[in-house]
Amino acid sequence: MRTGFGEHLLAGAVLFAVLALLLIPGGTEFLLAGAFFIVGAVMPDLDSPVSKPRKLMRRVVFVSALVLLLLFYPQLSTACGRFSDKSSCTYLPVFAVLAVFAAVYLLDLIIPKHRGFLHSFSAAMLYGAAVCLLMLYLGVGSSFRIGAWAFGGYLSHLLVDAVGDATPFK
Repeated sequence: MRTGFGEHLLAGAVLFAVLALLLIPGGTEFLLAGAFFIVGAVMPDLDSPVSKPRKLMRRVVFVSALVLLLLFYPQLSTACGRFSDKSSCTYLPVFAVLAVFAAVYLLDLIIPKHRGFLHSFSAAMLYGAAVCLLMLYLGVGSSFRIGAWAFGGYLSHLLVDAVGDATPFK
């Protein structure tokens, strides 16, 4: 049976709810642990070209690049005028817009093939460690505990894939 976004989201939410009732005190830490657990449950599918997380990431990268372009365009235009003649700066808007699209294309180039590195125990550990370091930097909650929950969410995705692959029916 092939597993998709819905199965991973549902499994992540149910698994988190069951475990959270047993292990996590309420408050901010509960919300952060839940958010990172559920994000981890769908994150490995970033490497699938047709997955919902990948489509969302493309949109986020596109909008982020566009916002950065709009924010820094005046400085970019000034620098262009300072380092070259005005005629070569006429095409700056075209190159800037092309750079926004190139950012999305670059994202597609650097993400590995489906069921590659992002579907590994190592990637789960990296995700948990990154969340732990982020929480430590922000000083929110128990950074190790939230990182461990993020790691667990990522592992839930790998578990659902393993069960789905082992199931003989579709």
